Amino acid sequence: MVTAERVWSALAEIPDPEIPTISIVDLGVVRDVAVENGTVRVEFTPTFLGCPALEVMRDQMAARIRELGAEPEVEVILDDSWSTDRITPEGRKKLRASGFAPPSPRQAGHFEDFRLPYEKNMNVISALMEIPVIHIFTHDSIGVGEDGPTHQPVEQLVSLRAIPGLITLRPADANETVEAWRVITPLRHQPVALILTRQAVPTIDRTKYASADGVRRGAYVLADSGDGLPDVILLATGSEVSLCLAAYEQLNAEGIKARVVSMPSWELFEQHCRTSPAYRTEVLPESVTARVSVEKGSTLGWARYVGTEGQSIGMETFGASAPLQELQKKFGFTVENVVAAAKSQVARTR
Repeated sequence: MVTAERVWSALAEIPDPEIPTISIVDLGVVRDVAVENGTVRVEFTPTFLGCPALEVMRDQMAARIRELGAEPEVEVILDDSWSTDRITPEGRKKLRASGFAPPSPRQAGHFEDFRLPYEKNMNVISALMEIPVIHIFTHDSIGVGEDGPTHQPVEQLVSLRAIPGLITLRPADANETVEAWRVITPLRHQPVALILTRQAVPTIDRTKYASADGVRRGAYVLADSGDGLPDVILLATGSEVSLCLAAYEQLNAEGIKARVVSMPSWELFEQHCRTSPAYRTEVLPESVTARVSVEKGSTLGWARYVGTEGQSIGMETFGASAPLQELQKKFGFTVENVVAAAKSQVARTR
């Protein structure tokens, strides 16, 4: 019996005629698969310039579906708004190699510092074409240590955030990464940059702190000091969230009411706030102006959330070559420095 599930699996087994190590469906987006009354209908959007001729793709898909048995009537609908028929096979390979054409609508993984500058065209084109490419970048900060400033991305994260239509996600731990994938997999028109760290990070105790399902809203209150408004808000992404939690515990012990906001995605937060405006003030009360952001990257853009009088702990220079602990101390990514910044903010507002 021909089912939609079998059709999906069959399409994934069709090799690219020019690069046999990947599937033909990696060259576009399968918008829909429907099986009804013996007819199989597939809607497929090829990626821009990086695909074989449309007729070749259509014939390969139809032939593979017919191999499933029962000789179903097959209708393969290809979106030809970005026709590639006039591009030669050699030309398509060059375009793929240049990064101009998205090679896969679902996943592309690289080191953030080295590969991102070469992949920038791919990031932009996938957003422009609304193709849900999953761009996975690792080695996301000065945390790579002794590799030095040539290997330590400083400006890359903010450059990704500047691309319209691209969702940037920098999860704090394993739980947030799982939730990030739950956000990513249903997407059909938005590409994502998933930013992961190389160094080990602790898995946050979700029995003590808030659930990671707040990732879908882009930002959420991870830790809070009881009822009422906090004295200071600590905002962070990725590997710096656990640092803020340690600072939060110390501030609480000293009688300062702190709040930790994990903010893995500015884009998702803004999208959620457009439909639920009250959520912004729920997470970031306007009356609480004592705020500190912590991120091992450029501070550009953080004033949007900490305000003109808040403080951003981040990178104002390139990194350096040294063990991780020494780098964190040199650039201010320590519990002591975050606590000091929080106390300074509280003093300013009293």
